Amino acid sequence: MLEIADLPQVVRLPLAPPIVRGLVNLRGQVMPVIDLGVQSGPAITYTSLCKLVVAESAGEKLAFLSEGIPDLAEEFCGERVDVMNIIAQFRAGDS
Repeated sequence: MLEIADLPQVVRLPLAPPIVRGLVNLRGQVMPVIDLGVQSGPAITYTSLCKLVVAESAGEKLAFLSEGIPDLAEEFCGERVDVMNIIAQFRAGDS
């Protein structure tokens, strides 16, 4: 994880799978917004509490949509996300 950021405007991508909510421009860097919640229920409704959790793996960045940020502490463990697997699934030009 690189940072937690406020949610800027999300630009929708035509024909993108539901897990890819669109693209954001975060301080000049364009990255996809991933909503992992669609795997277990309806998509998140954007509110002022929504944040982006920006992660990087092997030089590629993804922004994960979050409904809020709980009290961050080392004792709090969420679900492990395999960023490289998600990148491989949705990389443009790959079969």
